[in-house]
Amino acid sequence: MTFGVTEEIGKIVLDAIFNEYGSVEIYFEKEFNINRNELQRLRSLYTE
Repeated sequence: MTFGVTEEIGKIVLDAIFNEYGSVEIYFEKEFNINRNELQRLRSLYTE
């Protein structure tokens, strides 16, 4: 799979999440019971 296809799939998934939940943070809170503080901690862990 090429990067362009992967990028397009990612955009479709993010668009669906934003349409349903309004933000990625709310999606993770409702679907995975991950609050915003935990999500920020995970982001910083993987982006360092």
